[in-house]
Amino acid sequence: MLRRFAAVAASTAIGLLGPVVASAHADAPPAVNLATNPGFEIPTLPLADWGSIPGWNCGAGEATVTTAAHSGGSALAVTPAGDSSTGECGQTLSVRPATTYTLSAWVRGSYVFLGATGTGHDVPPAWTASTGGSWHLLTTSFTTGADVTSVHLYLHGWYGQGGFAADDVTLDGPPVDPARATWNVPTDDKVVFFTIDDGWTRTRPRPGSSRTTDCRSPPSRCRCRPGRTRTTSGRSPPSPAPRSRTTPSRTAT
Repeated sequence: MLRRFAAVAASTAIGLLGPVVASAHADAPPAVNLATNPGFEIPTLPLADWGSIPGWNCGAGEATVTTAAHSGGSALAVTPAGDSSTGECGQTLSVRPATTYTLSAWVRGSYVFLGATGTGHDVPPAWTASTGGSWHLLTTSFTTGADVTSVHLYLHGWYGQGGFAADDVTLDGPPVDPARATWNVPTDDKVVFFTIDDGWTRTRPRPGSSRTTDCRSPPSRCRCRPGRTRTTSGRSPPSPAPRSRTTPSRTAT
């Protein structure tokens, strides 16, 4: 009877906790702003990869930073090079597949457009015909396709409509998963040892062999003058060579 009661209690507890655990794993990470340099506050850097506006790709000579900002100390100011240019600025960002994101920006000017491409679906841009000289918020949203891992954000004006300004760009949504470190993953590969020759002679002579002492070795190991070598036998310590004594001869006169 006690066993049956314990089994029923355990199954009831599992049934109650099961949905809670499943929902915990299903929770999406919190939304963050994925845009790079969204407020145009990063100073211009002397790097060709950054271009004139750090984090943004704009037409040559069309984009600058102005202090007339919506918030902070800087904003984007674009003046198209001619009537054939819209003055587009954009950036490419990593995203999650099959995920909804919200894109927004504060703009000022006439016929200013905000949108995204490469989402896997047709996304109509948000735009305004005129902001009346003040700041206006543009907002749009999109859901990425099942195989989409990056999207391209863009801001631009329209042909022959003059310049525009933008500030406080946001792409709100969950970030991509961080890259997994692979250098500490266990492996079944065989261990390989490397031997590095640093050029020093440290060998000990075996019986019956000879040893060469290199005088380029450290001073504690060198017993000969620099630039010379000495060969000794491994059988016994070296002994000085016998000297021959020569007696001067006298010549009779």
